[in-house]
Amino acid sequence: MPKILYDPEVKILSVRLRDSKSVDSDIKENVVLDYDAEGHLVNIDVMNLNIEDFINTIQREEVLA
Repeated sequence: MPKILYDPEVKILSVRLRDSKSVDSDIKENVVLDYDAEGHLVNIDVMNLNIEDFINTIQREEVLA
């Protein structure tokens, strides 16, 4: 089962998909994808994500709908 963590101090959202050890990563802009030795995606990190801004955006969209 995926494990989702958010660290507000460093503004990183992490989604852990597997318990495998990460051995390789792809980085694009503020997203890091980590893979295990078999090439399976094990973790997703989204950097510089201010969760409060994200929630405010969702709330604004709900008001406009």
